[in-house]
Amino acid sequence: MSEISVREAEIIEHSQALKANLKKQGRLLHREIDTIIEKMQSEIDDMDAQNIAAIEKHKGVINSTINEICKVIQDLKKLLDSNDVSFISKYKSRNENFRKLPPKLAVSSLKFEPRIIHSDKLRELFGFISPSDREFLSVPFIEANVITDPTSSTSVSCQNNEGFWTICSDNSIRFQTVGRSICTKTGKRPADIALTRYGDIVYTDLSDRSINNVTNSKTQLLVRLKEWWPVYVCSTSSGDLLVTMNSGSYERRNKIVRYNGSTETQSIQWDEKGGQFTDNGIGPLIENRNLDICVVDRRAIVVLNADGKLRFRYSGRSVYKDKQFMPIGITTDSLGRILALDFASKSIRILDQDGNFLRFIDNCSLENPSSICVDSNDNIYVSDVNRVKKIQYYK
Repeated sequence: MSEISVREAEIIEHSQALKANLKKQGRLLHREIDTIIEKMQSEIDDMDAQNIAAIEKHKGVINSTINEICKVIQDLKKLLDSNDVSFISKYKSRNENFRKLPPKLAVSSLKFEPRIIHSDKLRELFGFISPSDREFLSVPFIEANVITDPTSSTSVSCQNNEGFWTICSDNSIRFQTVGRSICTKTGKRPADIALTRYGDIVYTDLSDRSINNVTNSKTQLLVRLKEWWPVYVCSTSSGDLLVTMNSGSYERRNKIVRYNGSTETQSIQWDEKGGQFTDNGIGPLIENRNLDICVVDRRAIVVLNADGKLRFRYSGRSVYKDKQFMPIGITTDSLGRILALDFASKSIRILDQDGNFLRFIDNCSLENPSSICVDSNDNIYVSDVNRVKKIQYYK
């Protein structure tokens, strides 16, 4: 009975701590909003000050002109009353000086364009409540086996369990559940695709070295590179894009670049010793819940922190002794666990966010896996030969 009471007390204490953290996060969010409002109000005040100063200056010019005109009128009255011929002959009209009026005052004005506030997007920004732990199924199973087309599914991307996007043999990007498709601007096959938190599609196109965003079937060019080739892309929790790219040259330099819209905000290429952070080329990448950047290095998984500093490198665990670890895809789940798709063993390795091995999924008959993603319910989607397999691995 005492054990039950202790457990009850622990649950209450944990819930109180959770609520306290929620309130703290709320205060931080309110503070950020207040800061934004104060900054915008300051911009309005600055503009008002500039406009008022311009108006006062304009009023000064007009008043000065009026005073001069009044003085001329007084002089003319004196002239009319005078009989002095020499005084009259010396008079010069100043009418021409006053014909040109002061230029019309132009003042700058601001306008506020409020955005629609989406509660779901606000909640994404605020954070999530998720289980602190979930129990693995003893035997993961294939929940669905969706046939695509013979050469599709080199890349798969999803958010919820309503469907998934793949790259198809006709070079289109297709939402497989309803058959909706998108064509690239060049008509060429995209190198990779990703979904943003707003549901937009982002794709990289090697044929013109571009990164593009598709919203409601409208394609917008974000970036076109000159010296680098954009390959793999992922969308972050903040809405930024992380893109792996290579130089395409003999020395085969690699790097990760962060973009906010079309603006480059971060470039990660060298480790602390001045060498490249990847040894065997660079593959797919994903941002974890703790903001780590997890990237495939062909023979390892490399995990960097948000600043681009190396946290750890996972090079495999000697279970399949006759096969070398060959990661080909990577994703993370709601608990921040890292799922690496291993081409050599045709399996999925699950690590915790610190690189500790947790388990294998090797019973789903993967033949030629090429890409992996996880939906919001922690279902795995693996692209395989002309199909995508949906795998459940949590209870």
